[in-house]
Amino acid sequence: MFHALIDIGSNTVRLALYQIKGGEAEMVLKKKHALGLAACMDDGRINLVGVSGLLVALGQYRRFLDSFSITRVDAFATAALRKAENREEILRRIKEETGFDVRVLTGEEEAVYDFIGTTHGRGSGDGVLIDVGGASTEVVVFYDNVIAHKVSLPMGSLSLHRQFCGDILPSTAELGEIVREAKGIIEGEAALSHLHSKEIIGIGGTMKGTAALYNQLYGQPERNDSGGVPLEVGRLPGMITGLLRDRAPGEDDLAKFFRAAADRLHTLLPGLAIVEVITGHFEAETLIYSDSGVREGFIYGEILK
Repeated sequence: MFHALIDIGSNTVRLALYQIKGGEAEMVLKKKHALGLAACMDDGRINLVGVSGLLVALGQYRRFLDSFSITRVDAFATAALRKAENREEILRRIKEETGFDVRVLTGEEEAVYDFIGTTHGRGSGDGVLIDVGGASTEVVVFYDNVIAHKVSLPMGSLSLHRQFCGDILPSTAELGEIVREAKGIIEGEAALSHLHSKEIIGIGGTMKGTAALYNQLYGQPERNDSGGVPLEVGRLPGMITGLLRDRAPGEDDLAKFFRAAADRLHTLLPGLAIVEVITGHFEAETLIYSDSGVREGFIYGEILK
């Protein structure tokens, strides 16, 4: 059977279509709108531009699903809608205009689905999982594939860009402000103090862009983009500083940046700064991108549980 998931995130809105057979799910189609809801917040409310864009995207998804008579659909939203003061009004309009019932995940639920999606089918082990989103960052610490700590940190690639950056790329001074903010947030989280992990697993769009940029800058194989190949944490600072706007990045480096991050040019460096701060906090040596995450976790945690 087909089962569709709609994921309303802070950076993007996605429709993912899965074929479910024999207790396993395979994604067969994905559609994406780079809406940037976290940047559409005015005084704690998602503004008219954001709401209108969201309804247009969801309307397109409704027409697509109806065209193929796909009726099994779940829709969920993460940090942007979670934080919006006009959340209930938006959910009502979505229901009235598209028919979708949207579930707003808590930060803890999002972290759990991230964990389920990433560890499904893997052997037992210990580790740290991070998902740097547009408006929040989920961190899961696990031992023998059992969650020990799960935290949703109030910082994301889009929200920090909006808060500190005056142009597409941050300056050296703006990067310093982003790093100080990120350090203050993670160091203030008691559940994550005094924890260490040599390897960290990263999921989501920021980590996908990080892997793609790493490949471009360091000549790594394209399979890095789909996950599984370790990235050296020690190279992360150079990836950021070489692209700061007041460092006058060269044409070749900019070309690599454009290839790797075409749909997240303004958010990748703030997101990378968050990744650098977290890997430093855990004293990690390697970082691995996984292309499974919250949507797969929702499938295995809710649909196929």
